Amino acid sequence: MQKKHDERTLKMMESYMDLHAKGASVIEIAKKFHLSPKTIYSVLDEIAEQNGVTRDSLLYCPKEGGWTVSKTSTPLAAVDLTGFHESFDATMREITRMKAEMDTMIAEQMKMMEVL
Repeated sequence: MQKKHDERTLKMMESYMDLHAKGASVIEIAKKFHLSPKTIYSVLDEIAEQNGVTRDSLLYCPKEGGWTVSKTSTPLAAVDLTGFHESFDATMREITRMKAEMDTMIAEQMKMMEVL
């Protein structure tokens, strides 16, 4: 079910594909229609569906040299997968230990309740 949109948003949605094809970024389109970029991001799924394209394809801006989302996000550092797996395994061991401790405590509480 589609949401109701205000007139500016509807006009932007009608024009988005043409502007995007001309290389306009999400931010430029937002400024043109006096909308926030957040508003545009929130309707990209609808625009993509209406035009038979993917949402991701609407985020790419060749003029800006890449994905428009990258303008507002911080580049991510490379992940050390070995370190990640070791840390994850250690965390899982600690969770297992804590669960066993809690099971013991619950069993002790249950025994105490039986005595009463």
